[in-house]
Amino acid sequence: LYTLGKRPYGYRGYGDIAVLVFFGWLAVLGSRALQTGTLHASAWWPATAVGLWSVMVLNLNNMRDRESDAAAGKYTLAVRLGACGALRYHVALLVVSWLTWAAYVLAAYPRGTAIALLLAFTALGGSHLWRLLRHPISTTCDRELPRWSISALGMVVLACVLAP
Repeated sequence: LYTLGKRPYGYRGYGDIAVLVFFGWLAVLGSRALQTGTLHASAWWPATAVGLWSVMVLNLNNMRDRESDAAAGKYTLAVRLGACGALRYHVALLVVSWLTWAAYVLAAYPRGTAIALLLAFTALGGSHLWRLLRHPISTTCDRELPRWSISALGMVVLACVLAP
C-alpha cells in the first residue's frame, strides 16, 4: 500500500507518518513489550526518537528524488514542501528527535552516561546538518543516506550497551 495500488500513501505525502509509526513506535514499543512483558510510558521517548531518525532517512531519499518524483506524479512530502521546506522539515525532525532523546536519556541513565549520549547525538546530528547545509542537496543526499542510517543505528547500539 505504500507504493502500490490505486492510491499509494507513500506517494501522497503520508509515508513519513507510516515510518514514524512502524519503525519507531511499533518497532521499539513492540520489542520492549515482547522482551520485558511490560510497556512503560517512558518508552515512548526513545520510540519517538528512533522513529524520527527513520523519517529522516526517508526524507533524505525524498529530497534527493524530489524532482523526478514530482515529474512522475509522486507527491511525497518533500515534493509538497519544496526544496527549502523539505530541508527545514529535516532540521525540525533532527531537533525534535534530539529533544525526545534528551528527555529519555536524562531520565533513564546516570548523569555522566546521559551527557555522553547527548554529546554523541549532538556531534552526529550536527555534522549531518553541516554537510547538508554546506552542499547542494542533490549531491549530498546520496552520501548522507548511508551515513545517517549508520549514525542512527550507532546511537541505538550505544544506548543499549550503556543502558543501566
